[in-house]
Amino acid sequence: MVVFVVNGRKLRHSLIKNGINAPGVWYQVEVFKNAGPDSMCELCCWWGHIDIQCGNKPKCSYCSGNHLTSDHKYNVVGCMAMQGSLCGHTPEKCPNCKGNHIA
Repeated sequence: MVVFVVNGRKLRHSLIKNGINAPGVWYQVEVFKNAGPDSMCELCCWWGHIDIQCGNKPKCSYCSGNHLTSDHKYNVVGCMAMQGSLCGHTPEKCPNCKGNHIA
């Protein structure tokens, strides 16, 4: 295994899509994600694993809804919050402990 640190989203996506040529041989490139007990999964919002290792259904870290946090929407007329962002219209609910805070 070889680890490259790449600066820039365009280059990263290009390498993942096309691979990399090193001494005349093409190699597949994968994203490296380190997971430990303090890692929170972006898919289910539980601790101890990451999305590529997750077999759970999506949970929103803002409202505990059955959707990705990035897909969180507000159904309040006039709310200017962007999809996937947090505003004061939706009651916060942690998907882990069901407390009134975000994960």
